[in-house]
Amino acid sequence: MPFASAAHAEARFRLSLAWVTPIVEPRPHDRVVQTSFIVTLADKGKVTEAVTRTTGRRRQSVSMQEREADLGDELGGRSGAQWRVLNESTLVRVAARPSHTFAIWLRTDGSRSCTVSLEWRLKPGFTVFEGRSRRGREPRFFTQPRVEAATCEVL
Repeated sequence: MPFASAAHAEARFRLSLAWVTPIVEPRPHDRVVQTSFIVTLADKGKVTEAVTRTTGRRRQSVSMQEREADLGDELGGRSGAQWRVLNESTLVRVAARPSHTFAIWLRTDGSRSCTVSLEWRLKPGFTVFEGRSRRGREPRFFTQPRVEAATCEVL
């Protein structure tokens, strides 16, 4: 079902994503992130995402959360992300950060197949990406993340 038809039916997708974030400060290392999204585009433009995130190779930390919003509205929480329908086959999740934007592009032919891609884009004036540690909220600086896996499944 193309996204333009979402006002009349539900569409569900599983996104399995993995990337490496090359941290350059405060302590240089590679941070491995694995994230799974169940994205539901429901009647009347509601979008729900259930996210499971695993970080670290040796000491793994797992977090889960579910959020719902109208398309184009912020999902709330720390992410400040929004899902938007770009056209009948493309849905994008954009999270705006002070130094960059992070986008997840979901494309589908309808009810049979889908693809997903990831994009980190620096804002003007920035040369490295800036983020925060999950626990201490300490600043972290990193270079362009490397995607290791990005798969999509229509549910």
